[in-house]
Amino acid sequence: DHNLNMAWYGLKYGGDALQPWNKAVAKVEALVSAGGLRRRPVIYIDAGEYITTGTLEMSSWVSIIARGNVAITASGLADNTFILKVSNKISGISVGTLSSDTLGAEGGNLLFVGPGKTGNVDGVFLGNSTAVSDVRNVKFRHVSVTGVRRSLTFGNINTYMFTAHDCHFEGSQVNV
Repeated sequence: DHNLNMAWYGLKYGGDALQPWNKAVAKVEALVSAGGLRRRPVIYIDAGEYITTGTLEMSSWVSIIARGNVAITASGLADNTFILKVSNKISGISVGTLSSDTLGAEGGNLLFVGPGKTGNVDGVFLGNSTAVSDVRNVKFRHVSVTGVRRSLTFGNINTYMFTAHDCHFEGSQVNV
């Protein structure tokens, strides 16, 4: 079983999610690199309020699911950065047949909060900046982004098949 919980990597209510997030994602990437991908590995986040002091990153074939309501608020992010980047750094991983959510919530909502719409912090970036591996078959469910300049930005390299269910992207711009 490849399901993990960010609490196992040090995530505490009110604490910084950056390092636990990175550690959990790195663990899943190591498992997939060693044994391939048979299903989308799930990393759970327990209900609560957290901060992030840097950009959270994940591969498009990882699944991060909030259990209940989770709010992650950006704190001290530099201008022209994202709260979350969904991109692939490992080549050869195919997600064409995976049906589970990439990002979502069970029994609540996963909320990403920026410093305010007048700032220069962006919400979610979905895509690659190089042609490493397709970012495809990405599914968001019960995800909200608010308090950012651009709530959702799509990369232009091998990025396709995005679905959002019961999501709310609030920002002054959406880049496609």
